[in-house]
Amino acid sequence: MAIRRHLVGERGFAKSAISFMGYWRKGRVLD
Repeated sequence: MAIRRHLVGERGFAKSAISFMGYWRKGRVLD
């Protein structure tokens, strides 16, 4: 996904952070 590549390549986000964002977007952080 282009957005993930941008975050990892341009912003230096860790893959774990990307996974967390995907997890959060599903609304399961507080589950």
